[in-house]
Amino acid sequence: KPIEETYADKALEGTLKSVSKSSYAQRLTDSNAASKIVGNTYTASVFMGIASLIDRVGGRGDLTPGKSVVVFSYGSGALATMYRLHVRQPTSSGVCTIEDMAKKLSLTERLASREEVDPSELDLALETRARMHRGGAPYSPVYPTDGRMFPGTYYLNGIDSKWVRSYSRVPLDAEPAPPGKAGMLAPPIVLRLAKQDAVSTPVTGMLDVLTRTVTGNGDKLTEAKRRVACVITGTSAGLPCGDDVGEVFDPSNLQRLVEGKMQCIRHISGSLKMEMLDKNVVQLVKYPGGKSERVPVKSDKDVIKVAAQLGSLDLFGSYGVPEGLAETMDIAAQVAVAAGLEALKSAGLVPGRSNDPSEWKLLEQYRDTTGVVYASSFPAMDAAVGECMKFLQSKTVGAATAERLVFTLRNRLLRVSPDRTLADDDEAAFARLLSRVREVEGGGDTSSGDEASVSSTASTGPYEFDRKFLFRVLVLGNAQLAQLAGCRGPNTQTNAAC
Repeated sequence: KPIEETYADKALEGTLKSVSKSSYAQRLTDSNAASKIVGNTYTASVFMGIASLIDRVGGRGDLTPGKSVVVFSYGSGALATMYRLHVRQPTSSGVCTIEDMAKKLSLTERLASREEVDPSELDLALETRARMHRGGAPYSPVYPTDGRMFPGTYYLNGIDSKWVRSYSRVPLDAEPAPPGKAGMLAPPIVLRLAKQDAVSTPVTGMLDVLTRTVTGNGDKLTEAKRRVACVITGTSAGLPCGDDVGEVFDPSNLQRLVEGKMQCIRHISGSLKMEMLDKNVVQLVKYPGGKSERVPVKSDKDVIKVAAQLGSLDLFGSYGVPEGLAETMDIAAQVAVAAGLEALKSAGLVPGRSNDPSEWKLLEQYRDTTGVVYASSFPAMDAAVGECMKFLQSKTVGAATAERLVFTLRNRLLRVSPDRTLADDDEAAFARLLSRVREVEGGGDTSSGDEASVSSTASTGPYEFDRKFLFRVLVLGNAQLAQLAGCRGPNTQTNAAC
């Protein structure tokens, strides 16, 4: 089976996972153990893995001299590092052995000794930090330290008026407080300020609920039910479509995504490959030792073969959005509007049973309190580039003679040909086509009716500026969704590029 056909082969992927499952568990269970308990530490995650490996495997005496550890770190798919660690016996005194490291880490025991605290303490501790940071320097933290930190832990002692930081350390012989005896993470001053906020600021907030709960004012469950900061009641997921799903907002998207059955990539068409070739992409290839080379992508075998691609999205057919209004939106805004309407339907706020616009309108009692936040990466970019390309094509391809188009087609075929040559039959066909083009454009016999295939007149006609372009680049997706659903609450848009 050609390797290109395996990129999107879910059956093969499942087979490989099954075959490698035991090997994966044998090699990575110990190194991943701490991260599964602590959570994602981002930059520190690879070192958390090393510490976990030393603690568990080294603690068992199985990480012996002569063994190797492969360390792999990556970030956002843009950069990755892989290196190897060799376990060896120290050759000089004063250097820790693996056994010494495992003993000093005692990671498993330390994690097991953690105290479970109410989530309200974290909220109040974060509020403490926020209040102190807003005050600026000088700054003296008011977090409790006695009994709350492991022996040997460094902590911020204070920041002076010149923003110079000083740190202190919990004594190595300090005894952690027994569970439930260490006191609150949030100091009394924050609890008093939180109470003042609850009285002076009539807003729904989690801090208000937690503060009154912690200080004993009211039953926790009753308070949580009465006032909650945020509850998600409706969601929607628009996904790139694989070969098995054609709609962006297929009703089964979320379920299939959770179950791991969603195939979001598919093969790229030949026309898309040619478009990528036309962009003259130059790849930066890095080699071991630090050397790099710029390599141009010259043929379709060098371009990507599969990608996530948007499926069909018909705002009029699915949601009754007037076609004239849909044409004023770029593709990002169209997807955002559909996502918002689907989320309202998921929340039960609109029926959404058909493309009748009234089926997607909020009831009057919900309109004033329903707002829209529209976040997108590089909004309106596609619309701007698309309009520029439309103008460019009218001045190049659209204005070109048929003879020039024939030569361009031949050159393109030469570019993708492995040996940069064409077969004799292809060359003969181009010669006949070129002869016919010259005959027609030179005013020869055109009675055969083949003019349409060789006419130099651009099929798209002369360029004409589309006034809807202004709407597409103004980023009005949030306002358009509000208009369609009848939302009259807060309304804004933001750039969500990472």
